[in-house]
Amino acid sequence: FVDGDYQFTIQDEYGDGICCGSGAGSYTLMEGAKTLASGAEFAKSETTDFTLGDTTTTPPVVDGYYQAASGKTGYALKTALFNIINNHSSRGYSAIWTLVKDADLDNYYEKDGSILDMYSEKPAGNDAVSFTKVTDQCGQYSQEGDCYNREHSFPKSWFGGKVEPMNSDGHHLFATDGYV
Repeated sequence: FVDGDYQFTIQDEYGDGICCGSGAGSYTLMEGAKTLASGAEFAKSETTDFTLGDTTTTPPVVDGYYQAASGKTGYALKTALFNIINNHSSRGYSAIWTLVKDADLDNYYEKDGSILDMYSEKPAGNDAVSFTKVTDQCGQYSQEGDCYNREHSFPKSWFGGKVEPMNSDGHHLFATDGYV
């Protein structure tokens, strides 16, 4: 083998593998004294990824926005990142509508450009409800499917309620059915 990434797959055409009451044991794939892949219980098949040879990589050249953090680790890295984002200014909770109309679109499942509703999306089938960006956004609703709103992925009480910049941090706000 040459240096690189590989997959080891073990299969059992009878489907009893190494499992439960059907068998006992384990498997190990080794290179010298180094274990590359190992496992125990499986039913029909199991796949394990592993790498042979030199796994070190040359870090990419960092320029532009993150250049001040390039090559740093630990506290120095934390401080450099803090200094990079220190001049951030919150755009406010109402600016989340702009983020949602661009970032929370269904380009993955139905691929129809509708709003990707965190609560109602059906990845394996057609959605019961579909929202059109901007047109169907709201704050008032009376039943499921009326409109979509913005929802925090964890309770606002964790950071004291409507406290900025956490209240309008787009990293933990998602489009959802307003009623759900």
